[in-house]
Amino acid sequence: MKLNTDIQVLLAVLVGFVCFLLFDYTIILGLIAFPFLIYFLMKIKTESMMHLWITTLILIIVASVFFTVFSFMLLMIAFFVAMFLERTIRGGYTQENAIVYTGFMLGLMLLSFIIMLQAVGEIPSFDVIAGRVIDWYSGQLKEVEKIVGATEIVDMKLISAYINQFFITLPAQILIFGFFMSLYTVLMVRVLNPIGRVWQKRHFMYWIVPRFVAHLYFIGLLISLFIAPEGPVFNVLSNVMLLLEWALFVHGVAFTFYFVKKKNMHTAVVVLFFVLAILLRPITIFIGFMELILRIRLRMELDNGRK
Repeated sequence: MKLNTDIQVLLAVLVGFVCFLLFDYTIILGLIAFPFLIYFLMKIKTESMMHLWITTLILIIVASVFFTVFSFMLLMIAFFVAMFLERTIRGGYTQENAIVYTGFMLGLMLLSFIIMLQAVGEIPSFDVIAGRVIDWYSGQLKEVEKIVGATEIVDMKLISAYINQFFITLPAQILIFGFFMSLYTVLMVRVLNPIGRVWQKRHFMYWIVPRFVAHLYFIGLLISLFIAPEGPVFNVLSNVMLLLEWALFVHGVAFTFYFVKKKNMHTAVVVLFFVLAILLRPITIFIGFMELILRIRLRMELDNGRK
């Protein structure tokens, strides 16, 4: 049933209010409701740009009056993501491209907002958070040592190094999180709009990462051999390498799925290989890297074409 645009505006405001409420209560529930807000904003955008601006203005007032700055941040991300996703549909993008581009944009926006909030002192910097986590963990460890009457239960220096490394690569992890949020959002929008115009669908086993990713990864490995594991250069390289590893991981999973499907293996075997590819991440990254270098999938396609 086609709804009047004014009714869709009211529904979008209601969904936005619920989304902000859930986001203030717990971030996870807010993110789960995120695609529903995106869907209504996209629907309104396709019918009337003026109604989209009215909806956004109402939601800005609601977010500013009743909720925190984080809800306002969520609204801005939702607005631009909805605009971009609607553009990808009109532009005839594949679902794969829509997920990747939207994920990159979503991650960059989220990272930009976090940096802005850190600049105005709304949230502490990553270094400060890392120091607090280390201090808290150290205090908890000392309490445990008092209770059990032992010392050096774990190597605190090693734990501190892991925690610091986690926060060093947090920008890259935010971008990766943006990709997964994009994946979830695009799939949910497709489910919510089953009869409307959506993206061209390409099977996951045909997903291909650009070949230059493998070249950059190899160059990054070489550079890492000649720099000290500290300082700004190491921090930037760590973030870049993490992003490249995830790209190769996705490519490796897709190629593994493609390989077992083309070999006409039993469904149970296909599922088993798919699960193993996800669990054995280092091996899957290597598989993705070698596939890009050797172009195994292209060779298989050419061999099948000659038969």
